[in-house]
Amino acid sequence: HTTLATGVSINEYALGKQYLNEFNNLMEQIRVDTEKEDYSNQEYWIHIDDENMCLNERVLQRCQLLLKNILNISELRNNVTLNNLVLLLDSMIKNIINCESYTSLDDKSSGITKRITNMSVHIIFSVFLLKRPEREIYLEKYILIPTAYLSKFINEIKENYLSKNIHPDLVLLSQSIQLLPAYIRQNTYLDDGFLTKLIYFFADIITDSAITFTSNASMQHTWDNIKALSSDVLVAIFQVVPAQRLFLINELLSNIDKLPFKRVQRTLNKISKDKYATYFTTCLLTLLANINSFEVLSHQEGTTDDTIALFKREKKEQEKLASDFIEHINQTILKRFLQNSTKYRYILESFVQDLVILFRLPTWFIASEVLSSLLNKLLSIFESSSTSSLVETSCLQIVGQIGSAIFDVKHSTLSKQDNNIVKLYNYPEYIPQFLESFNRCIEYTRMDPTGLSSYEYIQCKEFEKLLELYELNSDVNNISNIDTYMKEFLTKVTDLKSII
Repeated sequence: HTTLATGVSINEYALGKQYLNEFNNLMEQIRVDTEKEDYSNQEYWIHIDDENMCLNERVLQRCQLLLKNILNISELRNNVTLNNLVLLLDSMIKNIINCESYTSLDDKSSGITKRITNMSVHIIFSVFLLKRPEREIYLEKYILIPTAYLSKFINEIKENYLSKNIHPDLVLLSQSIQLLPAYIRQNTYLDDGFLTKLIYFFADIITDSAITFTSNASMQHTWDNIKALSSDVLVAIFQVVPAQRLFLINELLSNIDKLPFKRVQRTLNKISKDKYATYFTTCLLTLLANINSFEVLSHQEGTTDDTIALFKREKKEQEKLASDFIEHINQTILKRFLQNSTKYRYILESFVQDLVILFRLPTWFIASEVLSSLLNKLLSIFESSSTSSLVETSCLQIVGQIGSAIFDVKHSTLSKQDNNIVKLYNYPEYIPQFLESFNRCIEYTRMDPTGLSSYEYIQCKEFEKLLELYELNSDVNNISNIDTYMKEFLTKVTDLKSII
């Protein structure tokens, strides 16, 4: 089984060349028809009305498949000619414009134009994922027209979600936004206006509680998938554009009035077999987990004074950033509750319930820090003489809930597993067991497709603990042993990063 230098087999490459040839032939036919303005070939074209025509669904499906297969073989991405890519993008934009100009009360015709438009949007983002350097591919119209359509389509779904024919639209929306997170993550420059629009309508989807399909499991599953994709879009923006972070978090917080006042399991984000939380909380926690020092850690070579100093500076900066965001989130939610405890009590209780469920799980390590900050803020409320008895009673119940959850974790932890820095300093023989606990957490997060940010977060925490031990110790033998642990850890992180 012969492979190329990049690991692609000769057979895969040969098959990829066939896909490329078929794509070129497809585009050549579209070019000939377009130049001649001859759209009579029904194998390729469909007449929307007397004046407008579009590439038909069969051709679009073939384009999607061919692009997907070409994307899978990186060696072929630059072999697609620029002329063909520009022709394809222009054809997709024409599809969107022509379908949008057509209005029909006929469900069948409307369904066809919606499918064509959404497939065209998907193809445009597929082209972007080829990572081609040519500017001609990234013209403003190729971004703004699909985005404007998606915004309009989302609003239509929200207006008509009670319609019995809404499920096909939900499926189309899910397919259309599927590639958005990957597109955002690979771009170093994204227009602020474009990002603002994305933040507005995806934050709205995540917090929207009016749209539910609890009586139809299939429709609810599709809507859940749209919410998960919406969350991933926001996480991608948070990762790539730090300047948008505060605005993004504020937009989510500004929508808390839309959160449900009733906790219906079927509308929650299923975290594991028997654990559920709101999409609002899981999205916020995923954002926060992305504030870590992993980028510096994964490129750290050895444990010299300089590399350790670099990591410590980065750690301090990232911890301050995360702490500020956590304080801001908790303060905002608590402030709403104190202003109107009757109206916002459920929002606070639901947020706490999410945190209590999630802080026990390795994939949601950050939840414990949010919960700790919130607990301190709740306790400080009792120090004020102006707090009403109603608010105090509510806070007491919530504090009790948090305390009970912490006690359960403490009670279920075996004494030999109850490790902390002081114990490890005094009894270094427990260090391997301590590190093994981290390894189990890391393996758990790696098995979870949503756990990447948690994986990075936990890796940073493990190294921080080793560093604390290293700096506490004065015994030469202990220092040597911990230094060995640190070097082994850095090797492991570098190896794992290469396969993620």
